[in-house]
Amino acid sequence: MKLYYVYILECADKFFYTGITTNITRRFVEHQKGLNKTCFTFKRRPLELIFYQEFNDVNQAIFFEKKIKKWRRSKKLALGNEDFDTLQILSECNNQSHSKNYKVTKLSLPVESKSKEEENSKVLSLRAESRSQEVENKPSTKRGLDSARPDIQQSINQQIFLPILQEKKVDLYIKREDKIHPFVSGNKFRKLKYNILEAKKMQQDTLLTFGGAFSNHIVATAVAGKLAGLKTIGVIRGDELRNNLQKTLANNSTLKKAHENGMDFHFVSRASYRDKTSVSFINSLKEQFGDFYLIPEGGTNDLAIKGCEEILTKEDSEFDAICVAVGTGGTISGLINSAKSHQKVIGFPALKGDFLQQEIEKLTTRRENWSLLNEYHFGGYAKYNEVLISFINQFYAATKIKLDPIYTGKMLFGIVDVIKKDYFSENSKILIIHTGGIQGIEGVNQKLSNKNLALISFS
Repeated sequence: MKLYYVYILECADKFFYTGITTNITRRFVEHQKGLNKTCFTFKRRPLELIFYQEFNDVNQAIFFEKKIKKWRRSKKLALGNEDFDTLQILSECNNQSHSKNYKVTKLSLPVESKSKEEENSKVLSLRAESRSQEVENKPSTKRGLDSARPDIQQSINQQIFLPILQEKKVDLYIKREDKIHPFVSGNKFRKLKYNILEAKKMQQDTLLTFGGAFSNHIVATAVAGKLAGLKTIGVIRGDELRNNLQKTLANNSTLKKAHENGMDFHFVSRASYRDKTSVSFINSLKEQFGDFYLIPEGGTNDLAIKGCEEILTKEDSEFDAICVAVGTGGTISGLINSAKSHQKVIGFPALKGDFLQQEIEKLTTRRENWSLLNEYHFGGYAKYNEVLISFINQFYAATKIKLDPIYTGKMLFGIVDVIKKDYFSENSKILIIHTGGIQGIEGVNQKLSNKNLALISFS
């Protein structure tokens, strides 16, 4: 079956370019390399792919491309950011029935809906609307994580262009798993997918998990639970945070987003948190909250690994090495299991210490196709310095790809460093897995600001 893609590129000067293609990866590389000197994007590089949508019907793709080309910048930006609430508002203001815009052709987005979930489903339908000028009023029946994006299983591989890569004759690509969903992105989606299906199979209506105050996993579980229609409970390290919950939420965007998505918090002391896996601690939680489906800290278990085995596709067999940041070991274990025999999986631990080697060996039976580079943790989990922050900002300026200082920033710093040291042979083709985590940068910047240090900036 032939596929067609409508896409939006954001240029270095903030202009947008909308196009259509049958091969999104190849077309993006052509734009980024400037192969067509007459193209609008040629003098506006580097570029960022902020949105793409797959179609089976070329006429639908052409219609959709023409439609969004007419949109103003704010609507295209909302679509690229998957900010469906803003997209809804902006579209309402152009509705034919609006008193100020009665001459404007009526848009298809509904003004009202029965619930937030139905509203988002109707907004999502815009991304695959047919030739008809009107989108069917019936809300999508699709529910849960798979409603986050129609192309959920098809994150693209985006090529990176840096002088050091050309010098060392190494091809570097990054799998944009961070584009799956604003909050359930990257490995978080993969880890939660089968756990949520299992929870529903067991007829559990509540998910319970663990995390620190700035945990991406906590936010992802809250949002995924809401999408799946499940209640969520977060056991949060740091009992001092419960003293003034409103102040805590005001100063912590991570917990605020989790709270907005319905998560109930149970704050515990650091000493108690260390016992979180003990039978007595779990039983005390069940006495307080009733029965629940338990998801471990970081989300890693057998079902999480199963989900992470789906990150690599058949097309990814062309790569010689797969690189990924390592936290609890679940993501890299899934990659180790699914990698081809000729591929080497290389992990960049975000934590200090060599214990992850043993942890990963417990999670996978393969021994010959992976290794860890332990020199790039920057002092340990959630530790970072001005060198790392500067690298993240420089990398964004060069590629328009956002990194976080907890995982992906450390990994990319390490990859660039080992490339400089000739770790990879000439003509190697390397695939990096972007595991998301961008939502936590606001909290990091709060800490940096309190110390009067340079902030992470994506402007």
